[in-house]
Amino acid sequence: PPPPPPNGAPVPPATPQPVRSVKMTTLNLERVPPAKISQTVWGTPKLSDVLPEGRTSLVIDADKLERLFSQRQAAPPRMAAVGRAASIAGVVAEEATRTQKVVLLDPKRATNVGILIAQLKRPARRGSGARESDPSATPRQRAGFWGVAGPATGRQVEISADELREAILEANTTTGPFAQQLDPQAPDPAEQEAAEKLRTVALAQKVLEIMPTPEEAEKLLTWTGDEGDLAKPDRYLRTLAGIPRLGARLRCMMFKLRFDDEYAASLADVRRLHDAAEAAMASDRLHGLLHAVLHVGNEINAGTHKGGLRGFRLASLVRFVEHRSTTDPKTTLLHYVVEVLLENDAEGLLEVRQDLGDLEAISRVSMSEVQARYKEWVDDLDRVDREIVTAEQAGADGLDESRYTESLTFFYNSASEQQEEFKLELDALERRAEQLALLFGEDKSEVEPQAILSTINMFLKRLEKAHDDVRRRREKAGGPKAHKTPGRRPGASALKTVTSLSNAGGSPSGRGSGGASQRPKQIIFDQIQSIGTQSLGTSRATTPPSSQRKEPWR
Repeated sequence: PPPPPPNGAPVPPATPQPVRSVKMTTLNLERVPPAKISQTVWGTPKLSDVLPEGRTSLVIDADKLERLFSQRQAAPPRMAAVGRAASIAGVVAEEATRTQKVVLLDPKRATNVGILIAQLKRPARRGSGARESDPSATPRQRAGFWGVAGPATGRQVEISADELREAILEANTTTGPFAQQLDPQAPDPAEQEAAEKLRTVALAQKVLEIMPTPEEAEKLLTWTGDEGDLAKPDRYLRTLAGIPRLGARLRCMMFKLRFDDEYAASLADVRRLHDAAEAAMASDRLHGLLHAVLHVGNEINAGTHKGGLRGFRLASLVRFVEHRSTTDPKTTLLHYVVEVLLENDAEGLLEVRQDLGDLEAISRVSMSEVQARYKEWVDDLDRVDREIVTAEQAGADGLDESRYTESLTFFYNSASEQQEEFKLELDALERRAEQLALLFGEDKSEVEPQAILSTINMFLKRLEKAHDDVRRRREKAGGPKAHKTPGRRPGASALKTVTSLSNAGGSPSGRGSGGASQRPKQIIFDQIQSIGTQSLGTSRATTPPSSQRKEPWR
């Protein structure tokens, strides 16, 4: 027998178990050990507290319970179900055998086509169901503007082979299955529009995938039996196989569906890259900052064969981040550059990013990818042009291609104008890219503009972090003010900083025996000070007359 409950509490009497007239489905519940019942919510009856007065238990309708939850009698296994579960390829074969349908396609190919056909769907709209179900309605009526006007029902409608055929014959992307099915009541119209653009392009791609091969088209079109006897994949492809130049039409439609979005995105990329390159070329603060960095680099290399540089490749900027103090590993040469700028009242150079815009986004734009995309457009437009000529010749031979040629011709003329406008913008970018590479000492054939801008962006991010580090150190130490101390000659504080760090790093103040390398530090940092103050336009800088001021090279 089970152990008695603690404190001698009586065990609640067991509830009598009813006898069921049918076998019931069971519910798997994890049992609470009887010894723990009294310590849980189950130890004390609670129903009497919540039921009407005088009721202590629930009334159960046993008949309804048995009707709802009794076990079903297992049906005998069906061979068709076993066959469908056995393999994917058996789906079409089993269906054809069971319904006496004829399968002309290879069984595996028929299965793949059937899967893709099931994916050819479009959003359903309220108010369109009557015509969709009306057998007398034409494919144009079933897929026309009425199908776009109403709000979405949340369900998908399968695209029939007939309405797909008619849309392809006319290169129709404004109504029918290739039109964007926009819901006027959508919470985010922009998001829905983007999704619909992707849907229509994906639809054209799927139709390209199921497009019958020449051998399949011949086999399907020469079938002389009743079309209703064919399996669904065969019927679907037979309808498409009758479209002249199906592959060429679908490729033209694919280009037509994606061109507007590609053009807008590519044009925006070209303009942003051009503007960023122009800003980098025109930024006095960027140029002054690079010169200040060069001066510090020459100062640390003075007296060696590495000193006396007049310029460096932008890839060398990372050296200022990697070069660490031998006495304080947390201090890099870039921290020292910041100290020099602050001591020389040239902190305005640290705000250079204001001149350059969002370099982070610009550095992800590739000029070579944009150029490749433009070449693809040229090839695609040539393909559209050839297809228009072929369709016009077919029309002269008696085939009605008027709607098709009219649709493609309108698109070709519009896209050609946009392509010419894009070429002008791309040419301007390429010229600016050459000037940018030349200005920063890079090889235009090896370095793209986004690579130059990306290098500058990475350096500025490190510079900003170094600036934050220096500011925190000064605040923690109650540090020196970054302004000129009265009674001291300009640049003296910077000179002191250079001398102390140089000595700490093991580099003597003397420059050796070379006469050219022994010029005073004061002259160097007066030049740094001059660069910073000219960029800031402070009173300490002497602004040259307009006749002598050099305009930024563009």
